[in-house]
Amino acid sequence: MKWTLAFLLLAHNITGIHFTGNSSRLPGTLERAAGIRPGTVVSKGALDAACDRLMATGFISTCKYSWKDSEKGSDVTFDITELPSTETVRFAIAGVPEQSIWAWIEQNEPMLTRRAPDSDRATRSYVAAVRRFRPDLPEPAVNIDLGTHIITIGQAPAPDVSRSRVVEAKEESYVMGKLNIEGLPNFTSNRVRGMWKIAEGQKFTRQQVDDFVDAVFKSGILPIEIQNANPSVDIRPDTHTANVTLRFKGAL
Repeated sequence: MKWTLAFLLLAHNITGIHFTGNSSRLPGTLERAAGIRPGTVVSKGALDAACDRLMATGFISTCKYSWKDSEKGSDVTFDITELPSTETVRFAIAGVPEQSIWAWIEQNEPMLTRRAPDSDRATRSYVAAVRRFRPDLPEPAVNIDLGTHIITIGQAPAPDVSRSRVVEAKEESYVMGKLNIEGLPNFTSNRVRGMWKIAEGQKFTRQQVDDFVDAVFKSGILPIEIQNANPSVDIRPDTHTANVTLRFKGAL
C-alpha cells in the first residue's frame, strides 16, 4: 500500500482488526499475539511491531498489513502466512502433570497448541511459556525426534543422534559494551540512558533490551511527538562485547 504522509506521522484510532491468510489460528488469538486491539491509538511503528510480534511466535512466516480510513478511525487488515504445524508437542517435567501445563497455556498463550511448526523459534516459544508457567523449574531440555516429529520439552529422554536434534533452550547472551541512542534530543536521550541498568561488562539478553524499550515508552519521559517513534534495536557483538544501539526512527 502507498503510505500517506498523514499515516506515517500521525497516530490512528483502530476501529477494527482483521486477518487474512490464517488457516488454523482464530482472529482473536492472532489479535492477542499481535498486542493491539480495537479502540487503541497506534502509529505505523506500532503496526510494524505487531507484525514482528506475530512472526516472533514462530508460527507466522510473513506478515504485512493495510488499512482503510473512515471518519471514526482506521480498520487494519493483517495478511499473514502460517507455517504448517507438522510436529507434536509434549511436556515431560518431573512432578508436573502435563495437562496442567496445557491448561495454563490455553489460558495464557493461545497461539501455542499441541501441534507446532518445524521451527526453532516456535519451539522456543513453548520453552518460554514453561518458564512463565513455573519460573522455579530448572531450565527445560528440548529434544526433537525427526522420525516421529515429536518435540519433548522437559526432562527428555536421551536423543537418538541418528534422527534427533537438540534445540538450545537458553536465549543467547552477550557481554555489554557501549549503549548508543539515536534520534532523540540530548535531554531526552540522557533521561533514557539514565534508565539503562546494565553496566559495561555485564551479561544481557535481547529480551532484556526489548523489555527496556517497552519500559521507556511506558515511563512517560518521551515527549508526545516522540511517543509514536518506531524504535529499532541493533546488537553488534565483536570478539569480546556487544554494543547496543537504540534508533528512534521518525522521532526527529
